[in-house]
Amino acid sequence: MLTQGDRLGPYEIVAPLGAGGMGEVYRARDRRLQRDVALKLLPAAWAEDPERRARLQREAQLLAALNHPHIAAIYGFEQGALAMELVEGSGLSGPLPWEETRQLAMQICAAIEYAHERGIIHRDLKPANIRLTADGQVKLLDFGLAKALEGETSAADLANSPTLTHMASLPGMILGTAAYMAPEQAKGKVVDRRADIWAFGCILFELLSGQQAFRGETATEVLAAVITQEPDWSLLPSTTPAAARALVARCLKKDPHQRLQAIGDARIAMEEAAAGDHEPADQAKRRARWPWVTAAAAAGLAMVAAMAWFWRPRAPTGPALRFTVALPAGLNPGYGLALSPDGTKLVFAASNNGKAELWVRRLDELAAAPLAGSDDGEFPFWSPDGTAIAFFADGALKRYDFPTGAVRDVCSVDAGGARGGSWSPQDGGTIVFSPDVTQPLMKVAAGGGTPVPATAFDNSRQEVSLRWPFFLPDGRHFLLTAESHGAGGAAILVGSLDSTRSQEVVQLQSGDSAAIYSDGRLLYSYNRALVAQPFDTAHLQIHGARETVAAGVVPAGIAGPTGYLGVTAAVSGMLAYRGNDTDASQLELVDGSGKLQRLLGPPGAYESPRLSPDGQRIVVSIPNPDLAGVSDLWLIDVASGARSRFTFGRSDNTGPMWSPDGRWIYYTSNTAGEYAIYRKLADGSGAEVPVGGRGGLSGSDSVSRDGRVLFYDETIAPTTGTDIWWMPLGEGPAAALGASQPFLRTPARELDASPSPDTRWVAYESNSNGNGDWEIFVTDFPRHASQWQVSTGNGAWPVWSADGHTIYFVSHSAMTAVTVTPGPTPRFSAPRTLFPMRPPESLTEGFADYSPLPGGRGFLINQLTGGDQQSPIVVMTAWRQALSH
Repeated sequence: MLTQGDRLGPYEIVAPLGAGGMGEVYRARDRRLQRDVALKLLPAAWAEDPERRARLQREAQLLAALNHPHIAAIYGFEQGALAMELVEGSGLSGPLPWEETRQLAMQICAAIEYAHERGIIHRDLKPANIRLTADGQVKLLDFGLAKALEGETSAADLANSPTLTHMASLPGMILGTAAYMAPEQAKGKVVDRRADIWAFGCILFELLSGQQAFRGETATEVLAAVITQEPDWSLLPSTTPAAARALVARCLKKDPHQRLQAIGDARIAMEEAAAGDHEPADQAKRRARWPWVTAAAAAGLAMVAAMAWFWRPRAPTGPALRFTVALPAGLNPGYGLALSPDGTKLVFAASNNGKAELWVRRLDELAAAPLAGSDDGEFPFWSPDGTAIAFFADGALKRYDFPTGAVRDVCSVDAGGARGGSWSPQDGGTIVFSPDVTQPLMKVAAGGGTPVPATAFDNSRQEVSLRWPFFLPDGRHFLLTAESHGAGGAAILVGSLDSTRSQEVVQLQSGDSAAIYSDGRLLYSYNRALVAQPFDTAHLQIHGARETVAAGVVPAGIAGPTGYLGVTAAVSGMLAYRGNDTDASQLELVDGSGKLQRLLGPPGAYESPRLSPDGQRIVVSIPNPDLAGVSDLWLIDVASGARSRFTFGRSDNTGPMWSPDGRWIYYTSNTAGEYAIYRKLADGSGAEVPVGGRGGLSGSDSVSRDGRVLFYDETIAPTTGTDIWWMPLGEGPAAALGASQPFLRTPARELDASPSPDTRWVAYESNSNGNGDWEIFVTDFPRHASQWQVSTGNGAWPVWSADGHTIYFVSHSAMTAVTVTPGPTPRFSAPRTLFPMRPPESLTEGFADYSPLPGGRGFLINQLTGGDQQSPIVVMTAWRQALSH
């Protein structure tokens, strides 16, 4: 028995959670990673047996690789204890209505199928090993004694059986929980994944009826019932659909050869029950008494049904096939991907030297062709009949009509700020679109006209940006994505042509994306994968678990929870997406010409590296693999490459900056629920100290060389765009000496302020020139009385050199420099290209991915490891058949 404060390796006991046949369970604190865990202390007979300990160690390592949202993770094995994910929530209990049971069962199926596909069976499935979290998500516990399937196993191997009590672990005894054991387990025979299917059937029966399928006063009586008796089927409610009854019966066949053979079949059966047979079993019996009524009705509708079937858009019935569409030679991916409604054509954006253009590829041909008149086009979307494409370019929403090849303006939009549109056949053709990242969605007649609001900001959710509309099949409701200040984060909403109000559907995390709808599912990016989630268009709500469509699909190019989703679907059941699984980056030290001097560590998902003033250490943001949407700051020693974690907990930490003396690290974090700026001593001692930044903080930019001023980006009101603010800094716990003040506050967007060494001038990027391009500007501080544009055609991430004679920035995917001649009125040279770069971040949304070395010796850069290789567009046929759980 352990008590509060006891230690097992890095784990400090907090409180007992319970005990059972598998051992005692404690809440513990992992002092190494600063997180709470569930620590299962195994019985001494297991923990002290060297052979069993070695086997448990091997299995813990195997099971730690399981990564599924409905499986509680195993972190490791330490001194006879399993460290596992701590799952807060309640147990499962019935009776529940069929639809609620089905939703829970679908999540259980997803977890079991995921494990089975990796050769792992649970062997101890029961309601006590399933938790329901506060947000309705199922978590399966206790894979701790599961054993990887390795062909046929021996019945004499007790590791193949679950546990009744740990005292039953002697040869010849059966381990397990009697009420949920398959008959072959109860007889001590070989078990396989079908034992989990039996247990699933028992759980399904119990959720529907509120009673165990097999009961008895003793374990012996329960085992006897499992082997010899049938469940009391009358306990199932009369409202249970016939398909659900049939599924439970198939799972509870005593002969494993007659039982359901794969848990995925249960998932299919439940999907079919949801889509079709909602009829209770008693009604089905009554209906069967009148077959002639059904036959007559069928005969009367046969011709109409046949015609509807022939003319309907049909999804392919064959296997899900994948093929790729490569970009034309010399082009890079742009923002935009759209399949025609019939799935015969694909339009996509591609760019050359930062200039985008739309291309069309007929999928029955081998080559793509540019779309005339689509220069600078992005975010294309089709008309419902497939005869026209709408897109954004040159400060306008435009449309291209295929029959004539004519291009015309529909209405004006903010140059470079639009974020997607969708076209409905309703009201003679209506387009809903995002005119700018800081405005509500607007709607306009597809033939042209004056836009009017289609949505309004919901102040209760602190919404500041509404983007990425996508019409649902009824043509009146549409999906959209909202970004909010504070803890609200972002969410997928549903809007309507009939109202400017929207309702929330799915809460998003950082790293998730906008959504589209196809074939009964919402499709969006979650945990670095494209997922599909059942969506009821009648009630406008999700009603099932996420299912994986394809791995490696993340918001393309534009970072954050409201990022652009490079995914498109056609009515025909075809799907296309641009993967981003080649986005691993590498930290490199290069000289002034870009020649590699050293690699710093292995490839990874690095973000915004910053070199310390003395050039000896790097602080960098790295996503937390255990927490979706969470990044931590790490310190890397330049000489040795050694890494140490700098921030801990469950908050998202990004945009690090060094103080000029190297004593402090400033960064952006949502520790207190909404993003703000914090600082922490660079040696890791002491707590993080809040510095400032209001609810609309977009990111931290830089600290002046004298350490007196901090610049950051903020969006205070939707009408002002993103602005640059500053605050005076001080020492000690009270880091901010004065209130934050706006520096550059205009209707355009200003980002990434970098002060000159004397803080007299500030370089920044902005889209204020009105042509859609982001450029680098310089202005005086703090008056902003003068302004100079120093880039030509494209620029992002300005950084002023230590001597004040150079401004570096990235332009057209190349490191670029402008020479500065100081004076009362500074003079700037023409930009010159230093060397090409492959930054993983968007040039206008992410933090800078480089840092100059001291003394002008070169740069620390973060760039993609894939070289010039671009992720191709992947096209899938019959995508629903590729779903995996």
